[in-house]
Amino acid sequence: MLELTVIGNQGPYAGPGGACSGYLFSCGSTAVLVDSGPGVMSGLQRQIDFRDLCGIIISHYHPDHCSDFLTMRYAFHYASLCGQLPGPVPLLIPEPGWEDFVRDWVGQQYAGLFDVGLIRDGHTVSLGDLRFEFTLMAHSIPSYSMLVWEGAAPAAGRAPVAYTSDTGQCDALRRLAARARVLLAEAAAARVSAPLGATPCPPAPGHLSPAEAGAVARAAGVDRLILTHLHPESRPLEIEAVASEAMGSSAEVAQRGRRYTL
Repeated sequence: MLELTVIGNQGPYAGPGGACSGYLFSCGSTAVLVDSGPGVMSGLQRQIDFRDLCGIIISHYHPDHCSDFLTMRYAFHYASLCGQLPGPVPLLIPEPGWEDFVRDWVGQQYAGLFDVGLIRDGHTVSLGDLRFEFTLMAHSIPSYSMLVWEGAAPAAGRAPVAYTSDTGQCDALRRLAARARVLLAEAAAARVSAPLGATPCPPAPGHLSPAEAGAVARAAGVDRLILTHLHPESRPLEIEAVASEAMGSSAEVAQRGRRYTL
């Protein structure tokens, strides 16, 4: 049984007590963390022991998706010193810019803790009982969505879930959604609250609005739309209402700490 636990659902920064993008996919004894934005390391440990991770995937190199990896290095480092790691942890990162990330973010001191693999457009990889298929999306830097499957090979029909990563409208997004039953979609271009008399923040380029996410979900015929990567000052109820209207059925905002059976 494939499960998704939302570790963090905000961006581009975390609000009080919140966390940026982080999603735990699990199936049986396999647990894979996708993205590690600010606050994710703390939230992850409310769900599982980090030593039990079978892999880490970074969808793209913006800090709200990967900055907590810097502190995760220390956790794995001390676990290794205590003989608590059976071997290097698989770390999948985008191919464009990978050398800089390994040099500056992994670092020579911690390189032996991770087995680095590169994400490319159309690339598939199995980690334990989970399989991930990556697609390049439309964002300001290379950003990779993913279909997530149970088992070593995709079964017939739609994947249980697709995660959009950060993206604007594009054909790749529509093809991705059409292949999934559940769409975990960013909605960072939602309207943001502003103090009385202040100018509201403009929509973020390279991102989806709730209406756009809902329209994509409707056209693709997905069973369920879960909205994430929300500005900490956005209005969740308004986001759900707008997305639901565009989808023609009920959409929902991802809840931090919630586990979804897919």
